[in-house]
Amino acid sequence: MARWYLTSNENSHRQAENACKRAGLSSSGYLSTHNCHVQAYRKRAVGTDNLVTCGEDDWICSAGTIIYRSRLGPSALRDFYADFVNSGIEAVRSKAIGHYAVAIRHQNKITVFTDPQGAISLYYSAMDSCWNISNSLDICAQMLPERRINPLKLVMTAFESCTLGEETFYRGVRRLFGTQAITVDLNDGEFKVTDLPDTPTAGQKYSSISDAVDGYKSEVQAVFREITAVGSVGLFGTGGRDSRTVLAALLDQGAAPKIMYGVGNSDLTDDRPIDLEIATKIAKTFNLPFQLLDWSGEQPYHQNMLQELFRTYGFQYEVYGASRSLLAGLSGGISPYPDLLLGGRGVITACRRPWAQAQRNYTIDDLIDFNMSAEGKSPDLPCRELYRSEFIQDAREGLRRGRIEYPDDGAPLETFVRAALFLYIRTDARFLNFANEFCHYIDPLALKCLHDSLLEMPFEYRSNDVFQIRLIHTLMPELLDLPVCTTHRPAKINRTTFELEFLDGYKQTFLSRLAHAVLPSACIEPAKKLYHWVKGGKKRESAILPDDRKLKSNQIMETYGRQVLSDPLSTRYLTTTTFLKIKAAERFAHYLAGVNALGYQE
Repeated sequence: MARWYLTSNENSHRQAENACKRAGLSSSGYLSTHNCHVQAYRKRAVGTDNLVTCGEDDWICSAGTIIYRSRLGPSALRDFYADFVNSGIEAVRSKAIGHYAVAIRHQNKITVFTDPQGAISLYYSAMDSCWNISNSLDICAQMLPERRINPLKLVMTAFESCTLGEETFYRGVRRLFGTQAITVDLNDGEFKVTDLPDTPTAGQKYSSISDAVDGYKSEVQAVFREITAVGSVGLFGTGGRDSRTVLAALLDQGAAPKIMYGVGNSDLTDDRPIDLEIATKIAKTFNLPFQLLDWSGEQPYHQNMLQELFRTYGFQYEVYGASRSLLAGLSGGISPYPDLLLGGRGVITACRRPWAQAQRNYTIDDLIDFNMSAEGKSPDLPCRELYRSEFIQDAREGLRRGRIEYPDDGAPLETFVRAALFLYIRTDARFLNFANEFCHYIDPLALKCLHDSLLEMPFEYRSNDVFQIRLIHTLMPELLDLPVCTTHRPAKINRTTFELEFLDGYKQTFLSRLAHAVLPSACIEPAKKLYHWVKGGKKRESAILPDDRKLKSNQIMETYGRQVLSDPLSTRYLTTTTFLKIKAAERFAHYLAGVNALGYQE
């Protein structure tokens, strides 16, 4: 279910239709009346229809992935529509599993909404008598009568990897939150964005961590029964805890997922040899099919190639450097292609652990510093104060939409954690939006039903990852016997304490005690630095000796930095790109290429 769009304007429909044809998308259907045009397109690697008629005039269309009553595709959408008509939005969202953006026409009224997390992007504009809605930002931009850019928002989107608030960098185009719905009355043309009723999750109170793990295990099993009932499953597996949690839940249901791991050739593709080693070992241990994916690329791309990629894939194509081998793999190079692909990402597990902070009062500045990118906080960013002010404004808007009250004079740790994770959702959803262009893809740990239950767990249960490790133990204990990689470091799991033990920890502890016993106190810090310098020999050598990867990264940074600084949309806010991480520079260059490919008015 790659893309769909809705518009009240015939010319806007033609513009969007031509753009989707140029993108090489396959139509799933088109329906039209004098004041409403809906067009849907299939995923690139999956031929599932995502526009389904339901009676004479009614219909439902979707983007993303919906598992409904253990099914995917048109039959799931028909049941989704029927339950929506009978019981409303919250009833269907409580039953659906997945990340999705849905539009339903019933009784001459259109209702549009996303999954509760708002993980799948959905954009809209309403100007005068014309309105446009799509899960694709570039399609929404195509339909604008005038394309005007907010350059600061463009910088922020590149640095933060998301649209944090409602406003995008296209003036007049907004992104919907999961707490909102759009309604269009086709009788009078009224277009409204409304807040959905608040349906907070009732936190279960547990007397011990063992009871909490058992209770959460039941919730996980209920979700994965539906996931595995869909058909064959593939898992993007690494050496970390999160994908291992997903794998444990799959194995618990008797599934034999295909384990996949992508290997690249630059810093853009997150190539970690230890992850590959552990993922391969996991597949071999459990006799699971394994496929090594080629995610290497030819970066840096120059403008013509960037614009060609943009015309095909839109703004979200920048993920993992948009390498053509990655795109080819997702388009059909995974063989055999599973019915459903899963990732191991989850906001509450993948984000830096905000609950590990000390118990104190946290100001809005603390929250901003925790969530803002390094680029946004850099002293080398000339517009740093303006950037921070805009970030705070967007963050407050986001928290308001998430119904999280964050007082000006600060909040307790519980509120800080809830707010930090809520703001992180949009950033963390980039890959699932990208993958759903090609196939059915879900991050189970990012589903609201599993996310909220974890969010309600006492902080002491979540410390040192003990809760997650104990969950894996209850689902598939054999997975704890294999090494794990966390924060780029190899570790093993203590089956008695359910804690991680880093493989170099004992040596470090012994040497630390020895140093404190025999060295003067003034020599302790210099000795520690010397030890890490000697221990990190390979890293030290890579910093001194130019290898292919370092040269490639430097070339990417130089080319994308030059592209960014040659564009008038960025030069009013940037004078250098030396403070950018390679992914931020690449993302900024990709966004600029897309904006220029579409054209804009000053």
